Amino acid sequence: MAVAASAGEFVLIPPGYGHVSINSGKELLVMANLVSTQFESEYALYEEMRSGGAFYAMEDNRNGWVRNPW
Repeated sequence: MAVAASAGEFVLIPPGYGHVSINSGKELLVMANLVSTQFESEYALYEEMRSGGAFYAMEDNRNGWVRNPW
């Protein structure tokens, strides 16, 4: 899933979901992550699959987003 958010918008990432933040604009991205005190990062699946995010933003792609084929 890819979510396009504009300045001032709030995006909620549910527990159990990974995320990758991409600034596809030309201006500086300023963001904050608010997390529970019980939160722990889980990168094991990314490392195990050596896969990265579900989508990539490509500079030379007119469609803008490319799905990761993994």
